[in-house]
Amino acid sequence: MIFYPKNNKILRSFLGEIKANSLAAFENQDYPFEELVEKVNVKRDVGRNPLFDVMFALQNIDIPGLNKGITADDLKLKLFEYNSNISKFELVVICEESGDNGKNLDFVMEYCTKLFKKETIHRFIEYFKRIINVVSSTPGLKISEVEIISTQEKP
Repeated sequence: MIFYPKNNKILRSFLGEIKANSLAAFENQDYPFEELVEKVNVKRDVGRNPLFDVMFALQNIDIPGLNKGITADDLKLKLFEYNSNISKFELVVICEESGDNGKNLDFVMEYCTKLFKKETIHRFIEYFKRIINVVSSTPGLKISEVEIISTQEKP
């Protein structure tokens, strides 16, 4: 199923389409990656992913007590903060649920510094925050009614 964000679509409807499409995609999650790339028949470049350049990842796995460490017999697990300083894709947005019952969302953006300046990413973050605020407060808006750019940035 392919869908596009048309101007006259209501945000709530479009988000419903995204949800349905994402859930349907899970039915194919075991499909072999290399076989998919062959079927799509794209020109391969060893320095790039053959299917996409931008990734969004929602980390919503709740493991109670992991922040404090989990002990089971002779095994102890705890979170390990790791910063590779290398983005595997041109742009990656990672969303993690946190707080009581996942009521908070924490976002991390990884990006290729050869493609984006830090200032550009900060603008993207502001755009993203603006979109999240609009979607959460007025989901009945049409997509065309969502203002992404601030009044200061408009000519």
